[in-house]
Amino acid sequence: MSNRIGFFIVCALNLVILILVGLYIYRNRLQVQSSSKISIAELFFQYSLEDMKLSPGIILSPLSGERITLDSLVGAEDTFFVLWINARSCPPCTEEALTTFQAFTIKNGLNKRIILASFYNPRDLFIMLKEKGIDTPVFVPEAMPKAIFEVYNNISQPLIFVLDSDFCIKSAFIPIKGERIRSDAYFQAIAGRYFKSGHN
Repeated sequence: MSNRIGFFIVCALNLVILILVGLYIYRNRLQVQSSSKISIAELFFQYSLEDMKLSPGIILSPLSGERITLDSLVGAEDTFFVLWINARSCPPCTEEALTTFQAFTIKNGLNKRIILASFYNPRDLFIMLKEKGIDTPVFVPEAMPKAIFEVYNNISQPLIFVLDSDFCIKSAFIPIKGERIRSDAYFQAIAGRYFKSGHN
């Protein structure tokens, strides 16, 4: 009798342990799924740059034509999509960023888009853009915030961001060559957040 009771106790304890282990695994799975949704939604934004304000008076030099200031380009109700490239970035990453940026803006009919290019020889920049078939307006900024240069110095990648009518950087993103799924998810989120019909 006592052996039978002991057997049932052992079985009951094992059942409790299995239930607890199952609950633990289920909970961890939910947490992983939840964190995945968050990472897909937030898309590795560079939050250190969020709301950084660019000077409205930054001088922008086009590859041809007269120099302008940023505030003459970005209007009171404008939201611009910006790709910032620089000659210190890895060339394959820059080329992929140019291609995906242009493809996204054309697909979504975004006319308010610009490319800012730093440290380039104008002739080399012109040749690269022509080879890639890039028709987005390109400007060479005379100066940019130090914090962005620090990001470039550490990461050496192109930078994509939204520039609002207050000249604040929003949802900055560093595209990485070979991680197209990550970039596609970013572009999808940006399209829904900033560039719905009537806001391009």
